[in-house]
Amino acid sequence: MQLSRLSEVLEQLHSCAGELCAERHVHLVRAVLACSWHHLPEPALLRYFSVVVLLATSQPHSATDAIKVLVHALQFVSEPDPLREEPFAGDLTDEERRIHTLSVQSLAAILGVIPMAQEPLLQTIQQRTPYLKKSARSQAAFFSSVLRLAALLPSVRLPLLRLVYQRLVRLDLLCPRDQLAAAAAEAAEDAQPPEEEGEGEGKEEGGATAPADAPNEAVTLDAIMTVTLRHMETVCYPDGAGQLDWPATKLLYADLIKVFEEVALPTPSTAHAQFVLFWLAGRRLALAEHLIDWLWRRVQNPQAAAVLRQTAALYLGSFLARAKIVNISLVQSSLQVMCGWVHRYLTQQDSAARERADFSVHRPFYAVCQTVFYVFAFRHTEMPPNETYLPFLRSLNYERMVTSQLNPLRFCLPAVVQNFANVARHYQLAYCYTVIERNNRIRIPVVVSTAFGLKRLSAEQLYSSYFPFDPYLLKHSASFIKPCYREYEGDPIDSDSDSDSEDDEMEADAAAAAASLEFSYAVSPGFKH
Repeated sequence: MQLSRLSEVLEQLHSCAGELCAERHVHLVRAVLACSWHHLPEPALLRYFSVVVLLATSQPHSATDAIKVLVHALQFVSEPDPLREEPFAGDLTDEERRIHTLSVQSLAAILGVIPMAQEPLLQTIQQRTPYLKKSARSQAAFFSSVLRLAALLPSVRLPLLRLVYQRLVRLDLLCPRDQLAAAAAEAAEDAQPPEEEGEGEGKEEGGATAPADAPNEAVTLDAIMTVTLRHMETVCYPDGAGQLDWPATKLLYADLIKVFEEVALPTPSTAHAQFVLFWLAGRRLALAEHLIDWLWRRVQNPQAAAVLRQTAALYLGSFLARAKIVNISLVQSSLQVMCGWVHRYLTQQDSAARERADFSVHRPFYAVCQTVFYVFAFRHTEMPPNETYLPFLRSLNYERMVTSQLNPLRFCLPAVVQNFANVARHYQLAYCYTVIERNNRIRIPVVVSTAFGLKRLSAEQLYSSYFPFDPYLLKHSASFIKPCYREYEGDPIDSDSDSDSEDDEMEADAAAAAASLEFSYAVSPGFKH
């Protein structure tokens, strides 16, 4: 009876919403906005959202309250919440999808009439954002609708993208890569068939493998990454036939690169949130070239913080190594530019007569050197030592880098150093093992200057570099990343048969490090300040 009465009231209000008096009917308007609409039949539900839009556009004093009601509707998911079964918003029920669609369309209609409502809209969305501990399904449903709203309202797309990316980063920081790698390894181990008959401890009834205990934050992160990448795919390929909408893709990239600079670069410990930009830059070579140039300009910027320049250098190297869109010609030109900068830096230090290995002073230099070593070791199979590539590789003058007084091999990840040493010796470009052995013998503690005085760096902090596009560990959203992601395919290079016993031992260690290179990159720690 109440539902039928409410339907009648909504029908009457729809015909006279513009004639309501702001003072005399304020309680009526508030009562309508506060009514329980969740169980209305579809015709009455459509009428309710239509009345809310009419009240907001014809009664400006009601616009903020109407926006709050519509944003609250973006949190609607049916109960019980099937968190473990299917946490992704792309599989909403028909009722959920209908309510979210009506809410998004209503908000877009209000802002189409009242552009000044953008500020209360953004404030309300910020305030009504689900808590981090809310279910993955609830958060994914909310942010999926926020992204749809961003597509309908280009004027607020940048702040809405920033809101989504901030949530991705916050969740990412709660999911350490080593913890996710351990969960993945446990799942792979449980997936192996049992050696003996009978049920194992990791099996459920019916013989199914019990899922690994991934953190709840990782499930939520996977869900929001899925809806974010799915939304971007819809924007870039609106017809779904593989034809890229280049103008729309460029606009999306322009907004995302701003969000990336504001949120991601200053937070270099994330493992997955940055793959949103990785996927988008892989849509066309022009975007990849722009991202490479954009990162390099930040590496070169002497006004930027040293840690920020180091982060940009590692993003650059990781993208050059991992992105399938990056061809070997682009790798060569990037290596040439970076090595030219390194040699000019060394010349400048020589002329200033202050060439000294100091991590705190030369942090960007060491980051660029490690990027050069990493990219060459990762992509060297595409540049075999023949008449086509060998002259170019020799022109990079790796020998001068590794033997300089700044000693970059000392401040690089050991796995990168060992693998680069193997490849450089095989190509006869540089002999690194003498420098590596000397560094291992010396082991002088590294001291840096901080705001609180001098601080001695531990081994973990000294090698705190990480490569942002290390292997992707989230289960569901990985289907978007794999087609544009380059796996490590290099093989350890055999040592020369005429080397002495000491060299054999060092090269054996290097081969072992190269064999585990993929794992080392996957679990390398993030920056610690």
